[in-house]
Amino acid sequence: MTFSKKNTAIPLSLILICIIARGFLIYYMSIAPFGAFCKELAMESLTDNPFELHYTIAYPEKMGLEHLSTNLIPFEESSYMTGKEIWLERAETLTRLSSARLNKENSFLYSILERYVNLQLKSLEFPYYENPLSSSGGVHSQLPILLSEYAFRCKEDVEKYFLLLSQIRAYLNGISNYTKVQERNGISIYTKTLEEVKKQCLELFPKTQLENNTHFLQTSFEDRVQELITEGIITDKEASDYIARNTSLLKTKLQPAYEALANSIDSLNGTPTLSGLAAYPKGKEYYALLLSANTGSDKTVDDIQSMLYKRYDMLYKQYTTLLEQGTQVQNWTFPIDGHSEMLQHLHNTAQEHFPALTTVTGDALQTVQLKNVNGILANMSAPAFYMTPPMDDNAEHTIYINPDADMQSLDLYTTLAHEGFPGHLYQTVYSQTAMNTNHEPLIRQLLYYGGFTEGWAVYAELYSYDFAAATCDEGLHDTLELTRLNREIQLCLCSILDIYIHYDAASLQDVEKLLKTLGLNSSSAQSIYTAICDAPANYPKYYVGYLEILELKDLATELWGENYSDYAFHEWILTSGPADFGSLAEKLKSEK
Repeated sequence: MTFSKKNTAIPLSLILICIIARGFLIYYMSIAPFGAFCKELAMESLTDNPFELHYTIAYPEKMGLEHLSTNLIPFEESSYMTGKEIWLERAETLTRLSSARLNKENSFLYSILERYVNLQLKSLEFPYYENPLSSSGGVHSQLPILLSEYAFRCKEDVEKYFLLLSQIRAYLNGISNYTKVQERNGISIYTKTLEEVKKQCLELFPKTQLENNTHFLQTSFEDRVQELITEGIITDKEASDYIARNTSLLKTKLQPAYEALANSIDSLNGTPTLSGLAAYPKGKEYYALLLSANTGSDKTVDDIQSMLYKRYDMLYKQYTTLLEQGTQVQNWTFPIDGHSEMLQHLHNTAQEHFPALTTVTGDALQTVQLKNVNGILANMSAPAFYMTPPMDDNAEHTIYINPDADMQSLDLYTTLAHEGFPGHLYQTVYSQTAMNTNHEPLIRQLLYYGGFTEGWAVYAELYSYDFAAATCDEGLHDTLELTRLNREIQLCLCSILDIYIHYDAASLQDVEKLLKTLGLNSSSAQSIYTAICDAPANYPKYYVGYLEILELKDLATELWGENYSDYAFHEWILTSGPADFGSLAEKLKSEK
């Protein structure tokens, strides 16, 4: 039997359908496992981490996440290292999930996750190196701030808050046990740091304030409960019961928990010698890993060190040239007065150089609360900080200013640029909204990249000096440039010293000598040395992150040619969102 060609020919439309179906099947078979991996990673990140869940997602029930645990899980030595097998499995899974068939967005995410998982694996080689009891920003000082800003959107949130209060004792006991095991593993905390932490724990909950209902965890609680009354969510009677219950838990749970932590410090031997990480076994290797994780840079420690010295030389020459030309740091009155007025000016001025938030959110200036750091927390808090809002409810924001920092005039203006516009607040809202609009996986917003976020904030801060210059006479422009250079030199120098102390094992005497070599006064060497020893890789997180952004900017200038503008670069990096700089550079090159 024979068949004519007409009868055996496959219709063109069917061929197209088969090609499309095959392409979709290949795409789905590659994207589905990757999507499942991303979801699993996100769920594990949020499980047993109630603070991260609450601060990242305002309405978990809308995302099907209401089942996640609201329990704080304290440290247990028996389970501390069990995560190694999990991360090995994740690394193997990623290796199997080739990025070749992923779309552009998922290929970028694959690159991010690959680097992230590898960093987590490497960190398992250095157990007990992390210090949760830093005297500047340790867990003990962070918890009260998180509790004071814990948002109440419904009755269930208040109950979750009470549950957290009841669990703090066990959680801090876990921190205490961790430090004891840490010490047994040859990693002891400086004795004076321990003394300072103990003092802080005992000062955080004055009994007189708790008795008089004037403690900030009482007053802030009452404010949040009042909002629930105003919104008709609870009655006056329910509010009264909540307030009484909060005070009872603060007195019977939280205050005793901090006393117990303070007393447990007496059982630690500590070390009488203040030193960097290089003094510990494998400390140099750990610092190299920490530097990479904190900055998001792919560069080696030596390459970062070289980059910093080169930058310092350039800045110092510019600074001395201005001095030689007769420029002086003058006392002058900044023409914009008041926190809110400064924020408004920054918001309005930034729109000439940065894409407006109105193009993303439909709103103008976001609702921003400016609060003073409570006096109890002032000596253990940064000069200012921004509270990141949930990804699904980012219309309201809080910036804290530390009165002890005594910021005035230009200092306050550039600090608000760092924390607000076009810094943390602006970057957070823009990137969050862009990721939500693009329906990116949840894990994308859960990963923290300090080098990107803090580097961007430094970039915004230094950029804002140009905004300030536009408000004053031209004769002050060189003075402003001198001030900006001085600020950047400080950040650069502290980053150089961070590597010198923690990687090169520099002593206090070594630091004093280096400062003299650089033509600087060494009278503040002790305070700088102590601060850097207490928070390794902190300054590089800010400044190396900033320099990496400048490198991306140079790369964009080269690739885009006449199409380059600061506005276009800012739009690109903000839409790309926080990531490691290696992945961002690859993304930029691939989009040429």
